[in-house]
Amino acid sequence: MRQFVILFIIFFFGIKIQAQPTLTPQAQEGYNAYAELANDYMHALWGYRVELGKLNFKSLEYLNIAPLYRKANLKYEHTDFLETLTFNIDPESAYNRVFDIGENVPSQHQVPLNNAIQRIKKSMDSIADASVQIEKYISTRKYKKEENLETLFTLLNDCERYFETFRTANMSIISTLELARKYYQITSTTDEYLRHAEQLKSIIDPSRKILYALRKNCVADVEDARRDLDLAIELISEIEKDNLSRTIEGKSYEGVYVRYDFVLKLATDISAYGQEYTTANVDERRYRMQSPNYYYYNRRVLDKFNRVGRGLVLQYNHFVDSSQVRLIKMSEEPHWYKVRNINDTSLAPDEDPAEEVIDSTETVSALEGYAPNNLIFLLDVSQSMNTAEKLSLLKSSFKHLVSEMRPEDRVGIVIFSGAAKVVLSPTSSTEKELINRALENLKPSGKSDVESGLEKAYDVLTHHYLENGNNKIILATDGDFETLKRHRTLIERHKNEDKTLSVFYYSKEKNNSIGYRLRQFAEAGGGRYAYIQAENANEIIIEEAQKTQ
Repeated sequence: MRQFVILFIIFFFGIKIQAQPTLTPQAQEGYNAYAELANDYMHALWGYRVELGKLNFKSLEYLNIAPLYRKANLKYEHTDFLETLTFNIDPESAYNRVFDIGENVPSQHQVPLNNAIQRIKKSMDSIADASVQIEKYISTRKYKKEENLETLFTLLNDCERYFETFRTANMSIISTLELARKYYQITSTTDEYLRHAEQLKSIIDPSRKILYALRKNCVADVEDARRDLDLAIELISEIEKDNLSRTIEGKSYEGVYVRYDFVLKLATDISAYGQEYTTANVDERRYRMQSPNYYYYNRRVLDKFNRVGRGLVLQYNHFVDSSQVRLIKMSEEPHWYKVRNINDTSLAPDEDPAEEVIDSTETVSALEGYAPNNLIFLLDVSQSMNTAEKLSLLKSSFKHLVSEMRPEDRVGIVIFSGAAKVVLSPTSSTEKELINRALENLKPSGKSDVESGLEKAYDVLTHHYLENGNNKIILATDGDFETLKRHRTLIERHKNEDKTLSVFYYSKEKNNSIGYRLRQFAEAGGGRYAYIQAENANEIIIEEAQKTQ
């Protein structure tokens, strides 16, 4: 309670705090490189937890069948999640880069951070190696020769130890980054950026304590942390009540801006899940394969805390990226991996673990590992689009793309039927409800004016250009308009500025003449042309957001 009262006073009266020494840009880059690499490793760790968890439960199901009647085969395919899920550069270069940039960090922080990152990498390498061994063990059917899958469970138990080593190393990173934040004291809390940073931190800290308490399976500690979190939510709701009452129109805000409606919703959910845990009935079916604390840690609270669920730490780190004040990023929390062994299985032979284990439904986004997207949907909403094969399919396929998008991805929507109109300025995909509402509200009318649409879409894309991103216009149309040479000239000029154009042709029946003209647009724009039907729409549109970094 006391810490939040002090925080409240600081916000309103601007208490001055001496700042020695000053955080240099080079030191900030160093600290943040450690946090970013640790978080990338943690995101890859999540992938391994999902796949190893599925295999664990499938193996228990297999063991509950009498050996003479085991006809089903186990399946497991190793995935190098370090390669497929994370990093803006290759994993080895990302790892080496940290030590180079870390030279700018004071030695009292550099040494423990280096040691922790080395331990994290060693843990990840060990998990990946075990995963390769598991794939070989299963693909060669060696498990058929072991009645109790001894080799498999030895490897799974090894992975559990590697996960724990990762966790202890990450705790060292968290504590060292916290020491660094205190080492570089802020100059004045009247600064808006500093105020927002402290408010976000006042929510993240008790949320992290809830995660720690869940691992300890300590109801009292969860309740204590919840009280601190609820107080922080209450104070920030009061301080930011004007911002919370603002209507969100998807536009880009100038100056300091934090989406407190989204942040407070995440925090409120964490508090609610903590409350659910304290009253959980251990005899409930969903806890038979996972204890309540394991369930709420992995499947509820962590999703609101980590990148995988666009959680609190991601929101803080995005704020640091946009801050005009030098701040140090935070590290997330690793997923918890616990092996369910042969001797403690409670599944009966006729029970299906997939009904109980949410792990079996976890999936990895189709966009993970690709460049951040800055997509402008240029949509034909002329009267000729008013059929199920056109506008209705267009809406559903673009909604599917939005559902797969990550927090770093942005979407803008420009429509053309007559004069072009921006119905949604580039907006973070965290605003999925807002984006989907803009798509759903599209109504067909008028005639196509593709030239007006192209000009407007390129204006929006240029104004919101994303460095090192996938800057692309996706034109969706039935092609019921004239294509002129000046249109292709406009498209080619922007292609040379790394702004590409892909074209999707929506129609019940394919017209080769229209297809030829639309393909010319796509070729001029350095993008892709595709004829869209219900059976291929979702797969094709996802590929437009998969640009290699």
